[in-house]
Amino acid sequence: MRATLEELARRAPHELVGLVTEDWGKRYGRAARLGKNPSKPKTRINETGEDVRLLLRYVHR
Repeated sequence: MRATLEELARRAPHELVGLVTEDWGKRYGRAARLGKNPSKPKTRINETGEDVRLLLRYVHR
């Protein structure tokens, strides 16, 4: 997700206006570090999946 957002920001930053939220900035603004005992890994995976679906719908439009 982070790599995709970085590529979109590089190629078409205007496409991210209205899509990227503060929550996305917190989740994808820096490298993810899950560590040995990640907190709530299922929640993170589910949030990322939902964000990917939203991004795909947005880009498809």
